Amino acid sequence: MRLIRSSQIDRLKLCMDALRALAIQSADPNWYLLAEREITQYLQSPEASPQKLREAIDREAETSQDYVTFWTTMQELVSDLQPNDD
Repeated sequence: MRLIRSSQIDRLKLCMDALRALAIQSADPNWYLLAEREITQYLQSPEASPQKLREAIDREAETSQDYVTFWTTMQELVSDLQPNDD
């Protein structure tokens, strides 16, 4: 069995998976803070790309007919992120 090092984990996928789970639980009064924390954790990872995060959230907002308010809010949250050297 091969062990996966943390550097090999797709952090963007983990972040998006967490955001999708939060979208389902958006009735939770803490959903915004939890989503913000997930995004912050992703952005602190060495391979973080604000542009890729914005694109992933935009794709989710376009394809998800459910939880429109959640994804619109996430788009607003990441819209001001400065690009890095992607």
